[in-house]
Amino acid sequence: MPYLQSAAQRAEFQTYLDMWFCREAELAAMCGTEVATVRQLVAKGGIPGVVYRFDTRGAAWSALAAYQGLEQPECAASATEWFTPASARWVRRAVLLARAGDASAAETLKQQFLDDYIAAIESVPATLREGLASSESGEEVWDAWVRGAYAVCMRIFTAETIVDKHCRQVRAKRLLAAGELTPDELPPDERLMLHEDIEALAGFLTPFSPFERPNGTPGTVIDRGLAELGLGTENPFSATSPAPLREAC
Repeated sequence: MPYLQSAAQRAEFQTYLDMWFCREAELAAMCGTEVATVRQLVAKGGIPGVVYRFDTRGAAWSALAAYQGLEQPECAASATEWFTPASARWVRRAVLLARAGDASAAETLKQQFLDDYIAAIESVPATLREGLASSESGEEVWDAWVRGAYAVCMRIFTAETIVDKHCRQVRAKRLLAAGELTPDELPPDERLMLHEDIEALAGFLTPFSPFERPNGTPGTVIDRGLAELGLGTENPFSATSPAPLREAC
């Protein structure tokens, strides 16, 4: 993430954070629990912690960039910290587990995810199975989630959405691959397939920040695919964009 030099850049990034992420206290309130519960789950590897930091100088830090090992500016201690609403379903489940006497809710969440991931892999439709050869292990996915990479990326994080996202991403990239027919020259059934994948990915993913979008799946698959199919554009950073469906998380 860069230093955001201009007032316009800083305002655009702040709007993105306000629309798609939440503060720690807001996440706790969404789940009917205390901030201490959220912090305990973060510490025990049950949910991701901070996914973005942003200070008044324009320094921005991203958990995705950190996961990728990219150099980032150091934010001031007073920087605001942002969490993903996608954690809400996992916090709520942990609260229910604790009420039922489970003293290791974070570990239970992980195991439930790993079990669900195996089932999701096994249930992938034949038309999407080409993506399975390059799919991550459940352990790798969970690690990317709690370290914040998928927390930046995913509007809804479950085993099912991760597997579906990966398989659709692989298929869409193949259909968009250089050296093959351009999307407008694809057979009609493959054009429909590509459009189906684009819309599904747009539903699973956050838009990414304005500075991460061009090189991420929203830019390389969603934006490029819509453009090459002649189907318009998304405008996820507009004040008139649909609000994220936080309750779906």
